[in-house]
Amino acid sequence: MKKFELFICSLGNGLTVCNKAIIEHGDYKYIAHIANCGKITWYVEPSKIPGDALLRIEHKADAMRVNFENSAANIQSWSKALKDSPKMIVYASAQAQKAVEYIIEK
Repeated sequence: MKKFELFICSLGNGLTVCNKAIIEHGDYKYIAHIANCGKITWYVEPSKIPGDALLRIEHKADAMRVNFENSAANIQSWSKALKDSPKMIVYASAQAQKAVEYIIEK
């Protein structure tokens, strides 16, 4: 792939990685998709992607993987706390309400 301009966007189901230098079917050329869990689905052979762009894609996937694992650990921690003490549901609800009120005021 000769011309290459990395473009990453989010549609809510992960990140879509495109080559902004090539238009295909009225859109940027799709290179890969990075799922929220960090799994990369390649639409172009990685060997055809310039080294610096390939490293950026892999780095982003690694960061998303770590974030996903941290989120899963946080959910497991809350799940255990809620099972161990049903009163935690009331506490968590009160904290969530405070967060909503804070956001709305801003």
